[in-house]
Amino acid sequence: MTLDQIKVLSAIAQTGSFRDAAELLHRTQPNLSVVTRNLEKEFGIELFDWANYQPVLMTEGAKVLSEAQKISGQIQELESLGKAIRDGVETDFFNVF
Repeated sequence: MTLDQIKVLSAIAQTGSFRDAAELLHRTQPNLSVVTRNLEKEFGIELFDWANYQPVLMTEGAKVLSEAQKISGQIQELESLGKAIRDGVETDFFNVF
């Protein structure tokens, strides 16, 4: 799973549609479909239920999204730490060592 796949999965779940997620991410709808299908192939599961035309996360998809969002949050924290270090802002992270 890549950070890009996490962003795509989150955007689709947040907006409830591939079209709206594509607009949010400034990408094409077919691109998001490819990213999603590749992720489903990678995990060997279907992430969305298409029974009502709108993509709805299946139970397995919701579990994957939950864990992916944790990873995304950790990446954002790491990026913030890097920026703080670059800007010379003291951080409490180094007090652990």
